[in-house]
Amino acid sequence: MIELLYCLVCCAGPAGIVSGQKKRFQNEGFDLDLAYISPRIIAMGLPAEGKDVLYRNPLPEIARFLQTYHKGRSKVYNLCSEYKYSARKLSVPLEHYPFDDHQTPALLVVQQFCADAADWLARHP
Repeated sequence: MIELLYCLVCCAGPAGIVSGQKKRFQNEGFDLDLAYISPRIIAMGLPAEGKDVLYRNPLPEIARFLQTYHKGRSKVYNLCSEYKYSARKLSVPLEHYPFDDHQTPALLVVQQFCADAADWLARHP
């Protein structure tokens, strides 16, 4: 399987407050803003470091999640033009198909992303 693919201050903490009524992945000590679209595809918010972990999935927790549940069977796609993060820190392959937050991506970016994801999924059944 391949998965495509942000702490707490008190009670739910800022991350839980930001998520509102959205479902979060809460299992075995994980509390992450992500959702399984299918058994092979996950959608998640941007992994963060520094002060941004107060309202985004902490990058080390995403890395731990991928190692725990999808070791050796995952690839992450960063679709955000504003933030870059290291594949080394995630310990998984990483591709960057950037477009601005809340904006429509260029058709070429969509085409390249879809072709790459389809190729990855086909080569990693």
